Amino acid sequence: MIKGASMHRPGSEEPIIYTGPSMRPTFREGDILVVRPYKDHRLRRGDVIVFHPPGDINRRITHRVVAVTPEGIITKGDNNKETDPWLLGPDEIVGRVVYVRRGERLVRIHGGLWGRLMLWIRRLSLRLDTRISPVLSPFYHWLARSGILRRLIPQRIRPRVIAFNRTNGREMHLMIGHHVIGRLMPGSKSWQIRRPFRLFIDEASLPTGEDKEIKDFS
Repeated sequence: MIKGASMHRPGSEEPIIYTGPSMRPTFREGDILVVRPYKDHRLRRGDVIVFHPPGDINRRITHRVVAVTPEGIITKGDNNKETDPWLLGPDEIVGRVVYVRRGERLVRIHGGLWGRLMLWIRRLSLRLDTRISPVLSPFYHWLARSGILRRLIPQRIRPRVIAFNRTNGREMHLMIGHHVIGRLMPGSKSWQIRRPFRLFIDEASLPTGEDKEIKDFS
């Protein structure tokens, strides 16, 4: 699902805040989507689009196009098992997602054949991770708790925390340089830290949603 933006203006790119699980791992909670109208461009299988479900102009969804047929357009969330229960017409499509903003990063969202290939690679990576993680997990967590690798980080690239005020509370990002390596979402007490960066972070020293002061942490 998506929310938090005005209605589509022809000829403009529209930022929208993403929420919900249906497009994981392509999108994450709090991603800012940049939507571009199709105009004269051809809609392709593999594009990620924003649309109004038939008969509901006040609701908007972002899913991937899985088929373009004479009867209509079929969509599906990347994290969903089934296709959506409707056929879309051109008038119900707001536009195509072309970029996503994550903190300071601007990530391009590919469509068409390249978009389908990227999705297949992400899914394959997740399957491999699911099989390998149980074997390496005990050693990984031991290494993270030991703090051995934290001592090796140069001072100039040590992580820092920045905060954003959202409508539902304060969201915090853990940064190394311009890269977001962790998030604390509004209302959550647990940091989500990307592997392998947990090896270099003292998680107990990170601020919580109740902390007022934000500083550098390592």
